[in-house]
Amino acid sequence: MDQRNGKSSPRVLVMENDSDTGYLMGKMLFRLGLTGVPASNSQAALAAIATMAPIELVIVDAQMDNEGGIAIALKVKGECCCPVIVTSGNNPPDEGLPEGIDLWFVKPVDIARMEEAVDVLLEH
Repeated sequence: MDQRNGKSSPRVLVMENDSDTGYLMGKMLFRLGLTGVPASNSQAALAAIATMAPIELVIVDAQMDNEGGIAIALKVKGECCCPVIVTSGNNPPDEGLPEGIDLWFVKPVDIARMEEAVDVLLEH
């Protein structure tokens, strides 16, 4: 339960193929009163959507899977209609964020900035 409003904690899909990074993201989300739903590949992400709905936010590693994290995240966004945050070792494309991506964080991610972004995106 989310102590802030008495409802179930919002679920955040964390698509990350590095287990240490995924663990840290999960801890941050827990501190914010959110439920992190880990997915280490695209199949796990799609299974999580089917079984853990509703997903209210997606945090994805841009370099995930053969398909690429951004493509997977956009597929997930189409299913969940939720905001998407990309994390990457690279800067965002020079032409700007891909359509459908709400925020881009360069790794290593500043946790305080990520917490602030998550709060803002979930306020709707």
